[in-house]
Amino acid sequence: MESGVGGRREPEGTPKPGEVRMRTMVTSTRATVALGLWAAALGAAPVAAAAKDPLTLALNFVPYGIHVPFYVAQQKGFYEQANLDVTIQRGTGSADAVAKVGAGAADVGFADAGAVVVGRAKGAKVTMVAMTMDRGLGTIYTYKGSGITKPKDLEGRTVADNAGGGAGILLPALAAIHGIDVKKINIVIVAAPAKNPTLIEKKVDAIFTFSTIEPNLKALAAAKGMEIVGLYFSDWGLDLYGMGLFASEKALGERRDAVRRWTEATMRAVAWSVENPEEAVTLFVRQNMAVSPDLARAHWEIVVDHLLTPAAKEQGIGYMTEEKMRRTRDILVKYQKLDGDIPLNMLYTNEFLPRLLPKRPAR
Repeated sequence: MESGVGGRREPEGTPKPGEVRMRTMVTSTRATVALGLWAAALGAAPVAAAAKDPLTLALNFVPYGIHVPFYVAQQKGFYEQANLDVTIQRGTGSADAVAKVGAGAADVGFADAGAVVVGRAKGAKVTMVAMTMDRGLGTIYTYKGSGITKPKDLEGRTVADNAGGGAGILLPALAAIHGIDVKKINIVIVAAPAKNPTLIEKKVDAIFTFSTIEPNLKALAAAKGMEIVGLYFSDWGLDLYGMGLFASEKALGERRDAVRRWTEATMRAVAWSVENPEEAVTLFVRQNMAVSPDLARAHWEIVVDHLLTPAAKEQGIGYMTEEKMRRTRDILVKYQKLDGDIPLNMLYTNEFLPRLLPKRPAR
């Protein structure tokens, strides 16, 4: 029988993923109990179970569907099996997550690769350990009938973005590819929560944002009888790395084995969630009851779209290539005018990745 997660052909009777570890845990538990009874009989104190290693995880935002695997890892026992006690902190953006981990307020994090590059240039000593969204997230959203069908059509139009928006920052790079005169685009800055309504109310012709907001945007549009159109940067020649896992240099130096176990356990939860999306979303919503199950499922499907790229199907999910990481770094450095050298070997590592090849269920 071939495992959809591991991608290797195993002989009949081979335990399923996690079964060997579970048997070991059961055997170990029985041995500990027996030893404790024996010690008690001799008047000695029972042997205590080993304490789990604590890790603090900083998310990029309040939990929504893109964060499904972290809660799956908690509830399905992936972290417990790795002997980890993981505390999840919500955030206010990728830059916030990078800042927390860089300052030591958290051990590991989840953020956009661009924010990691920028943070590293500004002194945050953090390193990416897995890429969960191999495909870039930057997107131009407009509405059907706006006349915008390609990036060049933005000239002479009004486009909304929030201050420091990750997609809008990449506009000069996109403009260089397509010969766009950025000075001919009227960019208005709005608060992040107002960006979607601004487009739905047709106060602007388009917005710069990330593809992960698409379900929310389409839900608002449907209520107005509108049809939303997305122009994905990755389809128009600007495919940079998206969201991924990262850790502080301090944790990598002082708690390297714990980071290794966290990375492996999280990526196994990602693979399990790809193959079991309905149950994964149910587990997530159980811990985040304010989130709509339908939206959470739609967000998770977007993650899987960005995860299962040709590179991931060949090398395994989470794998990062030197070429694409170099491109991501160089474009951010150039167009954000970042100072300082950022060596690639300090920006990312594939060292901790298990080779996982999950198969998406038929839809």
